[in-house]
Amino acid sequence: MAMKDAKKTELKERRKAPLVTPTDLGSKASVDISGGMNAILADVLRKEKLRLALDQLVHFAHWITPANMPKRFDTHFFLASSPIGHAGSHDGRESVDSIWITPKGAISDRKKWNVIFPTKLNLMKLANSATVSEAIATARATKVLPVTPWVESSAEGQVLRIREDAGYAQTSANMRDGL
Repeated sequence: MAMKDAKKTELKERRKAPLVTPTDLGSKASVDISGGMNAILADVLRKEKLRLALDQLVHFAHWITPANMPKRFDTHFFLASSPIGHAGSHDGRESVDSIWITPKGAISDRKKWNVIFPTKLNLMKLANSATVSEAIATARATKVLPVTPWVESSAEGQVLRIREDAGYAQTSANMRDGL
């Protein structure tokens, strides 16, 4: 899938909190475009004179589920600055809850938030930046490499590993310690 198509797909999936901009200055600052399961995003955007702000999305990470897993994902992560005062909502299926929290806050209480290994590593990478602007600038300047974890046996037990050149401070985790 081309990166532009991946960005469009992600925005469609998150359509209750889309990243859109008015096509003219007289348009609404925000609009609920959820419109039920039958809403066609292009029609809503045209009607409300909005455009997807794909240029505001910055590629941050690319994770691929190992080939031996029964359910596989090829997931791209993007960063974007949220407009001041923006309040997201949930679709009730993929997105059911949210909280504004810093990356360090999510990591420190990761068992409470059910933060899994790839998410933990992405939060750690984000935590290296003091501001959203800094995180976006860093992501723009960094080549994103695909990360496909694998498991190795060691004297300490099963170890989950990722490539060392992907820009993550941690590249392994012992499976018995919980991920």
